[in-house]
Amino acid sequence: MANVRQESWEEFAFPQAPAKAFQRSGGLIALATLIGFALLFWAARAIGSAGGEGFYAVLSHSAMVAIFMPAFLFPLASIAISLRRYWRRVNGTTITLSDIKAALAQAATMRNLSGGHGDGCNFEQEDKFSHARRLAHQFVMYGFLLCFASTSSGTVMHYVFDIPAPYPLWSLPKVLGISGGLLMVLGSIELLRLKFKSDRSLGAVAAWGGEVGFIALLGFVALSGHVKGPRLNGRILNLGADWQTIMGGSMAELDTRYAMETDDGAVIEIINYGYRHGPDEVIAAIARGEDVPHDSYYMRTQARLETGDPRYEWVNKTLFVGTGERKAQTVIVDLYAIE
Repeated sequence: MANVRQESWEEFAFPQAPAKAFQRSGGLIALATLIGFALLFWAARAIGSAGGEGFYAVLSHSAMVAIFMPAFLFPLASIAISLRRYWRRVNGTTITLSDIKAALAQAATMRNLSGGHGDGCNFEQEDKFSHARRLAHQFVMYGFLLCFASTSSGTVMHYVFDIPAPYPLWSLPKVLGISGGLLMVLGSIELLRLKFKSDRSLGAVAAWGGEVGFIALLGFVALSGHVKGPRLNGRILNLGADWQTIMGGSMAELDTRYAMETDDGAVIEIINYGYRHGPDEVIAAIARGEDVPHDSYYMRTQARLETGDPRYEWVNKTLFVGTGERKAQTVIVDLYAIE
């Protein structure tokens, strides 16, 4: 059934060539997409301030619309063309309002992932059923809808009420966007965990890479870090890069470049450099994604913060040192200002 679903999807998807390529090489395409976005934001940052506030100081509102409007409209057109192809092939009849209501109800509850018998999917073993995939899919779907509502509310505030971004933390776009992003991240992580845990022979083996790549892209889009402290509070933006150079044995040189947006809309660039080393067995556990006590290894950094926002000019002339902790899914860095 999984192979039939994959083949039918490739037949009706528009455009067909990229759809087939993503199914077979999704991981590489996802990686190329991440690199492309990183280069895009790096170029925007290198060009300099766009003259706005908050994130618009990095990328102007007009540039954001020019870049992301096609990314919004093209999928809508692709879905419409794909549905038209499918409807013609199955000789579909006129759609009624009751049909639309029934479809929305099934999508809202993810009825098809209940297995038809109410026991869920047998993604691990043929005789073992679970609702885990259904719940993870619901997290991603409702998270996406909340993010879409966040963008829509921001658009209305900008164009209808002439209230441009950046918005405060408890504004409607921020509340919807943060909660939606968290749901998407949690759902994507759980879907990846289940994907690697599942029996590949029970699904479409040729499409495995595409499915993993798609989930990874969803998680990347939704993921952002947070900054909290007595003088700085905000979030890590989805732009930047990091390099880790293994210098032999258990020694790693760390070099990271990223940016944060404070709760009141300032954008601050962070350049963080340091070292991590420790006993071989501890570093090996970290490499396997295990949580280990932070005091069992050495991870220290020195950071430089830069901004053009006069409210935070003090960071441009302050030295920062930090301690780091590598978790299974995150990295925690505590920075201290030397005054």
